Amino acid sequence: GLLWPLYMDSEVLKKWEVFPLEFDEEFLRNLLTKPIGRFHSTTGSLPAAPLLLRGELHVKDAPADTFLKLSGFGRGLVAVNGQVLGRYWDAGPQRTLYLPAPMLQRGVNSILIMELMRVPRSAAVEFVSKPELGRY
Repeated sequence: GLLWPLYMDSEVLKKWEVFPLEFDEEFLRNLLTKPIGRFHSTTGSLPAAPLLLRGELHVKDAPADTFLKLSGFGRGLVAVNGQVLGRYWDAGPQRTLYLPAPMLQRGVNSILIMELMRVPRSAAVEFVSKPELGRY
């Protein structure tokens, strides 16, 4: 829950409503298949979060286990081919998400990222062979 007042433009919000975003099968399918607007920047920066990002991973050979590394991202959720892979947070300690081979297919794989905090210009999505689990 909130521990302090919620502000917008330096004003305390007094009447506001919370509603869930259900990442169910239909919601994810629509996000992955329906056309979306493209973001064009003249400054090279992305719009403020929250932000939905969609991309593709092309797999030539038989899929293999891999790890998804989201360098520079803040906090959010990742879905692969319409299935939620997991949540991430830059606070760590874990720096990668395990992506098992059965979640991938030969050819085009859809990647959806819901970023809640920020996406700096230097943010990158990488698929790496070893996990980065951090220190406990």
